[in-house]
Amino acid sequence: MSAPSDLDLAHRKALLTTRSSLDRMRLTLAVREIQSAIAPAQSAETLARSRGTASALVGFALPLVGTRRLSRWLRVATLALTAFRIARHWRRY
Repeated sequence: MSAPSDLDLAHRKALLTTRSSLDRMRLTLAVREIQSAIAPAQSAETLARSRGTASALVGFALPLVGTRRLSRWLRVATLALTAFRIARHWRRY
């Protein structure tokens, strides 16, 4: 058995470095895809309209149901919408 030469070791190191860079890029791409599925980009007009609607709904519901109950409902609604967005994104692929 012959010992690996310095050239073989250099090629192996270069290959491992390249593979690790590729894996890092794939991981970054996967994280960005998940981020875009959870929080899709909105136009400025849509964002302004949705903020106005949300603040009006909260302003209307707050005196009716109370602060604690409304905060619980909003927390549950946020989690449900997040789960829905993730499931919808996974279904596409």
